[in-house]
Amino acid sequence: TGRPIGKSGDSSNPLGFFYPGGIKRPPYQPGDILYVRETWSEIKNADGSHKKYVYKASDQYPFGESRYIIKFNWKPSIHMPKKAARIWLKVTDVRVERLQDITEDG
Repeated sequence: TGRPIGKSGDSSNPLGFFYPGGIKRPPYQPGDILYVRETWSEIKNADGSHKKYVYKASDQYPFGESRYIIKFNWKPSIHMPKKAARIWLKVTDVRVERLQDITEDG
């Protein structure tokens, strides 16, 4: 057919997409807790054990040094373990909205 792939003409599907086996639920539900991944590095003690995590987005570096004096082995956010997270978000609402209908007021 001439329709775009993935689109369905079924108006009963509020997301506007067809998934084999039915409508797929949103990936998150109200009440879910998410953690924010960010570029990070781990500082270790002399014996190699964990001491603390530092984050590239933060200007707080150990020992009062600037980020330009200490060389950190920065790791990409996709490799950040959950235990290193410092920012947690709680999903309060999931709904379908047109992009044009979203305002600062919600």
